[in-house]
Amino acid sequence: MISYTQFHRRLNSHSIPLFNKQTGDIATGLLLDIHVAKLVLTVAHIFEGADPADLLVSLGISSQSYTMKKEKVWQDLALDLAYIQLNPFETTIFQGDGVKFFQPHKGTPLNAPHKPFRCAICGFPSKMASYKKSDNIIEASTCLVTSPPPLPYEQWPPGIEATPENPNGKNPKVNFLLKHGPKQSTFTLNEHQAPTSPVDPRGLSGAGIWIFNPESENDDAPEYSLFGIQTSFYHTHDLLVSTAVEPLMKQIEQDYRVSFSN
Repeated sequence: MISYTQFHRRLNSHSIPLFNKQTGDIATGLLLDIHVAKLVLTVAHIFEGADPADLLVSLGISSQSYTMKKEKVWQDLALDLAYIQLNPFETTIFQGDGVKFFQPHKGTPLNAPHKPFRCAICGFPSKMASYKKSDNIIEASTCLVTSPPPLPYEQWPPGIEATPENPNGKNPKVNFLLKHGPKQSTFTLNEHQAPTSPVDPRGLSGAGIWIFNPESENDDAPEYSLFGIQTSFYHTHDLLVSTAVEPLMKQIEQDYRVSFSN
């Protein structure tokens, strides 16, 4: 049996739960350290129906009830992507021991043309999370989902691609699809690394999509790289919809005058 313990722990250290106190929606945030700022990458739709101040961000301290400041919020509604700039002092105070900001320039890249790879999502499903209003605390458990590489564009089901007749469809230049459901070959582990059936993906929105080498996932330094952000789900097709991370990273490079190139 393959053990995902080390790999799950690595991805989980970069992931946090988010809670919209106005709508009751849960999402996942991906922690990013760009040296000049500490950011949370997530989905734009988690801000729907609420002011950014109503979004509760938890950095891993179980008793955290303080609503952290958002020094900046950037959103792209078309891509359904967003980032939050955290206050650096608050980040130092509230960052839990098991939480680690991902540094994109230090990622372990895959030599994709020459190595097999799978995709992984680590996030906080809504069914495994709750909000204690009296204490203003999020309690959430994490899961790891792995899947085959993205579905080739030629295999996209009819009606998903954006067209003049379907303007709300997906753009194959920036979106990709992952199999997820009872008929698909996916693996789900809870926080105790116990296998479960595929979880309801609500709450996984905002989680990082990582590509990794399954041959090294149990190594101390597994090969993995950030590939995209989970954004939505087609229940009728058991397909997760994700957005490539490149447009978001380019926006961050522009906004903060940094470079993620090696």
